[in-house]
Amino acid sequence: MDEDIITTGTRVEHPRYGEGILAEVSLASYEIFFEQGGKVEILKSNTDLTVLETPEDATQTSVSMEEMSKTISIVLDRYGILPSNAELGKKWEGGKVVIYPGNDSLKPKEIPIDAFFHKIVMVRTG
Repeated sequence: MDEDIITTGTRVEHPRYGEGILAEVSLASYEIFFEQGGKVEILKSNTDLTVLETPEDATQTSVSMEEMSKTISIVLDRYGILPSNAELGKKWEGGKVVIYPGNDSLKPKEIPIDAFFHKIVMVRTG
């Protein structure tokens, strides 16, 4: 079903509910009044709807899920919120972090630097 032609007033058919008229379009669903089933909310991802008739003055008044997804991705990317895999600088490859305990009777701990940063990121995002 082509989402671009689904607007308020569109006549549709559903195998279970029969013919109906679309009353409201939301971001993720349609609210449809069916002759046999009454008011039913159907997700936009549902493939059972068939468009019977689109109003002549129909214009798209809602945003498709694909458009919303692209917009959110752009905004999150612009403000640096999307996760990204940053490469470790060449000078640090193969390097180690050495942690010395406050008690001199204990041994220091060596950790590969890439494992150290990975653990920090996992604690931060977990």
